This record gives sequence, structure tokens and C-alpha cells, in this order.
Amino acid sequence: MTEKIGRKFFLTLALVLVACASLLVPPLFLHRSPFRLGLDLQGGTRLVYHFDFDEALKLGKISAAEFADKATMLQDFCGIIRNRVDPNGVMELSIRPEGQNRIVIELPGAAELATARTVGKLAQAISATDDLLLLEAADVETVKAFPLSGGVVTIGAEKIAYQERDSAALKGLSRGEDGTPRVDHAASSAVELLSTDDLQKRIENVGELQFLIVAQPGYLMALGTDESKERQKLEAWLAANPNGKIESFNRLGPEEGGPTRTVRWFPRSVPKEQLDPGPLKNRLVPLLLPPEEWMFSGNDLESVGPSQDQNGFPAVHFEIATAKKGAFGDFTEKHVGDQMAIVLNGEIATDPKINSKLPGSGIIEGGAAGFTQKEVKNLVTVLRSGSLRVRPDLLSKNRVGASLGDNYVATSFQSTLVAFGIIVAFMLFFYRKLGVFAVVSLLVNLLLLMGALAFMKATLTLPGVAGIILTLGMAVDGNILIYERLREEMDRGLKLVQAAKAAFERAAVTIIDSNLTTLIAGLILQNIGTGSLRGFAVTPNIGILSTLFTVIVVTEMLVLWDIHRGAKTFTMARTFKSPNWRFMDIAKYAIAASVLVIVAGDALFISLPNKDKLGIDFLGGFSVKVNTQEPQQVDTLARLVHEIPGTIGESAQVREILDSGSKATGYRQFVVTCKLSGEEDTTGTTAEQTGEKQIRDALATVLQKDPVQVEVSADGTTASGEILFEAGHSTEDIRAALEKIGLAEVVVDPDPARANAYQIRAKVDPDRTPKDLAAAIHLQFSGHDSAGRSFSLLSPVPESSMVGPQVGGEMRDKAIIAVLLSLVGTILYLRVRFAEYSFGIAVVVSLLHDVLIVFGALAVATMTGLIQAEFDLSMIAAFLTIIGYSQNDTIVIFDRVRENRQHSKKPLREILNDSINQTLARTILTTSTVVLTLIVLFVYNIGSRNVLEAFSFAMLVGVISGAYSTVYVASPVLLWFENRANAKLAGTR
Repeated sequence: MTEKIGRKFFLTLALVLVACASLLVPPLFLHRSPFRLGLDLQGGTRLVYHFDFDEALKLGKISAAEFADKATMLQDFCGIIRNRVDPNGVMELSIRPEGQNRIVIELPGAAELATARTVGKLAQAISATDDLLLLEAADVETVKAFPLSGGVVTIGAEKIAYQERDSAALKGLSRGEDGTPRVDHAASSAVELLSTDDLQKRIENVGELQFLIVAQPGYLMALGTDESKERQKLEAWLAANPNGKIESFNRLGPEEGGPTRTVRWFPRSVPKEQLDPGPLKNRLVPLLLPPEEWMFSGNDLESVGPSQDQNGFPAVHFEIATAKKGAFGDFTEKHVGDQMAIVLNGEIATDPKINSKLPGSGIIEGGAAGFTQKEVKNLVTVLRSGSLRVRPDLLSKNRVGASLGDNYVATSFQSTLVAFGIIVAFMLFFYRKLGVFAVVSLLVNLLLLMGALAFMKATLTLPGVAGIILTLGMAVDGNILIYERLREEMDRGLKLVQAAKAAFERAAVTIIDSNLTTLIAGLILQNIGTGSLRGFAVTPNIGILSTLFTVIVVTEMLVLWDIHRGAKTFTMARTFKSPNWRFMDIAKYAIAASVLVIVAGDALFISLPNKDKLGIDFLGGFSVKVNTQEPQQVDTLARLVHEIPGTIGESAQVREILDSGSKATGYRQFVVTCKLSGEEDTTGTTAEQTGEKQIRDALATVLQKDPVQVEVSADGTTASGEILFEAGHSTEDIRAALEKIGLAEVVVDPDPARANAYQIRAKVDPDRTPKDLAAAIHLQFSGHDSAGRSFSLLSPVPESSMVGPQVGGEMRDKAIIAVLLSLVGTILYLRVRFAEYSFGIAVVVSLLHDVLIVFGALAVATMTGLIQAEFDLSMIAAFLTIIGYSQNDTIVIFDRVRENRQHSKKPLREILNDSINQTLARTILTTSTVVLTLIVLFVYNIGSRNVLEAFSFAMLVGVISGAYSTVYVASPVLLWFENRANAKLAGTR
């Protein structure tokens, strides 16, 4: 025994040391966190782009060989996008392929200001022709919100793009963007930051470059045609295909009504000052494809850089690669006197006349549209990185503010500690010294789990935290199973050492069976799921492996060590004393009640409109979380939102966040959701088309103002105001921070009418203005308080997300596949373990029962509106977790049935009753531990309208249903299958 204990001890010690190293080395030596936090915990933006390779193949953008190796193309695209977005490698940028046609881009903490409402003021008047404007520099924080790399602003009705910000000056202006009028603007006019999607534009620019020749009459005559004939075919096709892409016409053969061979049509780019571009056919120009050896693209460029054309306007200089210079020289020499069309992303940017042979370089001018400095800069970046060739379509965009992420981290940490404390108290109460061993095993389990996550550099997400909490609840399952088996062996009169050995040997098989079936569901979710589903699946999967090790190795080591030290017995609280209930006698009534509840609940679920029961994950749409300045009733916000014209106003739903107020006083936080029907086409959706700006504008009268509001008295000596934080801080910390910016006699009082709000009063210098003070306070509260908590100011719109309908449909399909594969995997595994299909089918029937019960519960929750109980990705995670846990419970009973059948000649009905009674204490105790942890998770998130609210609710219903269905669904179904098989066997004799 001593040798066995020693081996287990050193194995455990080695794994613990590795886990500790994984957790401690990064912060101590590498100066980084051991965990990579997901965007929902640290804030940032997540973009998902789709590439239509099928369409690209049809249009000839990619070859058949490239189409067959889409994985390599996606990797190449990832490299191109990384070079565009982060050429210097200074951003913590994550770009990875997902599936066969998607790329996921994560920008941690990157876009916090990109969608925040930022309004500055003109320091001096500007005329309609000025290309520089000055912002009032007193409001430092507002000026800093205007990106250095450029953006788009509005002044009155005019939209203006700027290339860069130098201090408070916006330079390189492009006036009258999108056809808005160029007008004069007076000093102090409001300058609103409209768009900072420069990074997104870099991503979405295909960067396709071609050098073609404008088809002159002589060239067309040599081909046996003329421009009139070619245009007639073109206009006939356009009339028959008003929404068709010109690329589709170019692909048609002459016999199909397409252009003559080597003739292709491309549109000229639209001048920026032209509001109405007119009919497409008027912009189309016939071009000639040169021979294969004279086909040049952006990938043939050796260098690209900013330059100027002959009139001094911004242009792009290019140099052809050395290997292609000779061919480019021959090409241009052959076409001296012709116009060379430079085609960018399917449009003719310019078509200069070739006056002489070009040695391998040239200038790309802006043509009629003209280039701005910013366009030159972006075009250079795109051409340097290479062509994507396939246009990326934005499928989904999610943004979480950094301060909101901090709040989620704090809440998750607290809920994990509370759940752990409850489990510790539970185990100590029921199992005394054995409970201490279980707690030690649980601590080792948690350490190994966190160490493994750190070692694998796994991303820890909000659903992943839920997985950790569930692991804590389910980890004691194995300990309880062993301890209850140990009690049975002790009751049979075995000596302690023999009872312990028998308990561990017999329970180990059941523990492995139950955990492996749970692991099947987890692995399916990890491989089929996307986004947050994978983040959730990784944690429980690792937790299952660490649980198997700690239960089978660590707990046994501790128990045997105590016996070796002289323990004679273990005292345990007894849940039931020799239960002998006739469960199968009332099974038919229980099944009838289940059918009634399922039919009623699921009929209600089916009757609900899709927009009420399905989330934007499956329908597509957008969701925005907003904070209001004063408490509001949900009807007030709904009225304002419904005044938005179009789809948003018609379909938007407004829900209050319950923990931000009460029905009597009103609420301060709301979630505005706009769902699509699942059929709208959002291809090419941009940040400005996701509804957030419309929501901000509609709620402008009630939306929270700047989190720092300051006023100065008439004599200029006293300042007062209010500061809003995401979380609470001590008044001493706030006072100390304010004193650092020169305030004296500072008084800080919590606002009794609003959580995490503080009223301030202080003496100030007479020359300090309210704007100056507000800017200084903003800058001061960018660090941490004395307790290490972040001074996160409360944002008016802390969170937003957008999902395209295509993503929603794919997510729905993958969810169905994941559930079905999980059920099939369960049947196959149990067929191997029990040598019969009836056990696996009985388990699956009980799992379907639990899933259908949860559907009904979701319908009731949706009808009452007490929680956000929509069917979305978090529900899929909940269902697969329920499947894993519920079959865990059922397999424990079925393992006991298999064991009892080997030693008893009783009929199966009696064996089922005996097996359920023998494992009843374990069923109730393990269900109780998981239910308690889920209650903690639910209490911490109810009313928050985040993913864990509905997840924990569904899990609560599913776990309770799982304990019931194990007894009253799985067992009767197994009995029916076995009786039916026996009857058939008897009939064949």
C-alpha cells in the first residue's frame, strides 16, 4: 500500500508543479497574464468575415486548384490582412481561419472609442474650400478620441473625411463626402466623429489590380466587331438582369450573348462630388485582355509608394517586379498611343495614354474620382500586402467595452468563489474527514484545470467561466459516488481497507463511463461549435480529464494514506437509511405527466413567433446595451426606438436590465435588439449599418451623458458635479485621485439615487473651466484604485453586437448537428460498454425528455419576460451540458443494474428498483451540488441580460429534469425494451 501511495503522491506532485509553473512563469518572468482573456472579459471587437469561394471560382477570380485547397488560401488571406491591419506587429491582434470559408479577427480593447459618440467643437471658422480644421484643444479627452490615423466627421449637414490628426488639427480633409454639400462653418460648430472604421476598410478592400487596354475601334474591327454591337449585347443583358453583376456578363461566351473574346466591360469609378452616378451602362467601358504573358496584377508589384501626378495631386507610384519588367516594357511599347486602364477592385481608377515605353514603373492617378491622401495611404497599404482576390463579407461584429469586461471578470470571480464555498461546506457537512479529502482533491482539480488552460494558452471567456463553475459542481460527483459506495461496503461488514479498495475499484468503472459520455458531448461541441461555444467547451473538457485524475488518483491516495496512518472508520451523514421505494410502480403515471408537460410546453414554444423565441445568433440582427441618464420605463425607450424609420423601428425590441432599477422607479440600463427574419441580405454590412448610430440618435434625449459632469460656480472658485463608474470605489480613493489634478478641499459623497455614482465638490483655481476639469478627470480615472480595481467610467453604450442572417442559419444547422451527433455518440459508446442497444436508447430517450422540458421552460420564461430566455448559442451549450450531465446520472444507475443482474435472479423491474434505491443518495447529493452552483450562477446573472442568465436558467431546469428522468424515463424505457426483447425471444422458441 505504501508503494502505491508513494507513486500517486509523486505523480500528483509533478502535475501540480507543472500547473503552478504554467500559472506563475508568465506573470513573474514574461510579464503577462497566464490566461488570454476573451473579448467579453477584456473588451474589444470581434469580426467574422466570409469568403464566397464558389462565386469566386465561377467568376474566374481563383483557379480550380486553389478552390480545392481553400485552407491554404485562407491562411494566405490571414497573412495579407495581418500585414494590412498591423504591419508593425504592435497590436495584440488575433486572426485565424474558421471552417473552410471564414476568418475571425479579434482586436482586444481596440475599438472602445470607435463607436462611442464623440463631439468636439471648431476652434475657428472654416470655409467650404479649407482642407484643415482645428478642434478646441481645451477638451483634451475629446480631442484624443479623434483617431490619429484618420476618420470621418460631420459638421452640420456636411460629411468630411480627414487623413490624420496632428494634435488638435485634422489634416488632409476630403470635403463633401457622399455628396453632402460643402459649406462654410462658424467657430464653435459641433464636430461629430462619425466613423473610425479605417481598420475595417483595410480589411474589406480586395486590392485587385489589373492593367488592361481600352478597346479602340481598330482593335474591335480586327476582332470582327465594333463598340456599337458590343454595347447592344451588353444593354440587352443588363435589361434582362437588372441586378446582375457585370462580372457575370463578362464570363458569358459570344454564343451565349456575351462579349467577343478578349473584350471585357468595366465601370469607371464614380467621382466623389457626383451625388447620382447615373445608370451603370453609361459608366461601362470596353477593355481588351492582353495575352497571358502580358497579364499583370498587384502580386507582380515589387514596390508601391505615395507620389504625385503631373498636377501635384496625390497618386500612387508602382514598380513592377524585376522578373516582369521586360514583359511590362514590351506590353507598353506595343500599345504606345493607346489608353491603359488601371483597374482597381473591378473599377477603372484611371486610363492614361501611353506616350512611350514604360521601363517597369508608373503612376496610378485618381482619375475623375481623384485620390485623397488617405486613399493613397490605404491603397499603398493594400497593394503592398497583396490582393485578396475574393471580397470578404462581414458576417458578424461584436464589441464589448473594456470597463464592462472588467465588471464581468469581477462578477465571475465572485460567483466562482461563492460556488466553491458552498461545495466545500456541503462536502464537510456530509462527509466530515472524507469531505476534507474531497476539498483537497477539488483544489488540486481546480489548480490542474487552470494550469492546463494557461499551458495551452486557451482563451478564457465568460462562458468558459461558467464551465469552471460547472466543473466545480460536477467534480464532487465522483467523490460522492466513491464515498456512498464505501458506505455500502462498510455496512456489509468489510474492514476499512477492504471496503476502500472495493469502493474505488467498483466506482472507477462507473466514473469513467459517466465522464467519457459527457466528454463525447463536449468534444462534439468543441469541434462543431463556433465562437463562444468553443470557449465554453474547452473548459469542461479539460475539467473532465482533471476530475478523472483527481477522483481516481488524488482522492484514493488521501483515503489510503489516512487508513495507513491508522484510521479505523469514516463517519458520514446518512441521507437515507435503507430506502426501499417502488419507483417502477408509478412509472407509467410519471411518464404520462411528463408527456403532458412536454406537449403543453413545446406547443407554447412552437406557437411563439421566431423573433420572440430565437436570438440574433440564429436570426441575424443586432443588439445594443445602453445606459440612460435618469431612470426610465421600458415603454419610453420603446416609443423612441419605434420612431426610427424602416426595419429597425418596426422590429426593435427593448428590454430593461432588472438589476439597474425597479418597475416603480424605472431602470437605467436597457438592451435594444433588432432581429431579422433570417432572409435579409446583409452582405457587405459595415459598422455604420449595424443600427448602433440610429439607436444613439433615437435615444439622444434619454441616453446617459458623459460620465463626468462638472460645473464651476459663478465666482470660479468652486467646482461640483457627478462621476459615474462601472463599479463602486472608496470615496478616499476618488478624493485622492481628484487632488492629484489640483483640486482642494475635495468632498466625495456616494449618490443615494444611483449605484456607483459619486457627487463631488472642491475648491479650484479661478482659471479652470468645466471642460478643462472634465478632461483632466477623464485622464485621471484611467488607472486603478488602492484595491487594484480599474477606474472604469460608465459608457453610454458599453456593448454591441451584429450577426448576419447567413451566420445565424449556419449556427442553427451546426447546433442541430452537434446535438444529434452527441446522441448518436452516446448510443454507440453505451452499446460497446453494455453490449446492448437498449441501454443507449433508454439514455437518449431520457435526454430528449430533458431537452424538450427545457424548451417548454424557455417558452414560459419568454412569455413572462422575467429573464432573457431566447434560444441562442448559449442554449446549445446548455443543452449539450445537460445531455452530458443527465446521461452521467443515468449511467450510474445502469452500471448498478448491470452489476446487480450478474448476482441476482430477480426480474428486471425489481433490479431497477433496487439499483435506484442503492444509488438514490448519490443521485440526490450530486444533483444538489450542481443545482447549488447553478443557483449561484443564476443569482449573479439574473436580470443582467447577458449570456449566462439564460444559460444558468436552462441548466437549472435541465439538471433537475435530468435527475427525474433518470428514474422515471430512462429506467421504464429500458424495462420496456428488455421486456419486448424477452417476449420476442420467447415467441421464437
